[in-house]
Amino acid sequence: MNDGGRFYGPLPYEPVWLWIGLGLLAAVAAWYIWALASTRRSRKKWQVPGPEGLPGLQRDYLARIDAVAVAADRGELTARQAHQRLSRLVRVFAHQASGVSAHTMTLADLRELSGNSLSGSTTTGAPVSGASGASGVADVADAVAVLYPAEFGVPEAADARRAVDAAREVVSAWR
Repeated sequence: MNDGGRFYGPLPYEPVWLWIGLGLLAAVAAWYIWALASTRRSRKKWQVPGPEGLPGLQRDYLARIDAVAVAADRGELTARQAHQRLSRLVRVFAHQASGVSAHTMTLADLRELSGNSLSGSTTTGAPVSGASGASGVADVADAVAVLYPAEFGVPEAADARRAVDAAREVVSAWR
C-alpha cells in the first residue's frame, strides 16, 4: 500500500488461524485413520469350538430355535418371519461351528460348498474344517432349501413346523 510515499506491508494473519487450519487437517487425518482401521478385517483366526464346546453351542441354538417355534405358534411371528429367523440361526450356527461363512452365502453357494467340501477347500477359498464341515454344510444347504420358498416366495406355502424340524435336525446332527 502506498500512503504518501510510505509503504505498508500486508497485515499478518493472526496465529489463531494457523492453529485452526492445522487442527482441521489433523481432524481429517484422524478421521481417515479411524475409517481405515475400523473397516479392516480382523487378524484373529476364527476359532472353531472343540469337541467340548460344540454341545454348548448346540444347546444354545436349539433353545433359540425353540424360542422361534414358540413365537410362531403364539402368532407373534408370521410364517415368513419365522423362516427368516430360522435361516439366520442355522447359518450363524454353521459359521460358529465350522468357520465356514454360511451366514453370507446364498443357497447356490452352500450347495457348491457342500459339493466341494469333501476335499477340504472350495473354489471360493473358504476353509472347511474336517468331517463336521463336510457333512454339516450339506445339511445346512438342505435346510436352507426348505426355508427358501417361505422366505422369498408365497407366504401361504410356509410350514413353520417343517422349518423348525429342519433347523433342529441341522443343529442336533452336527458333529
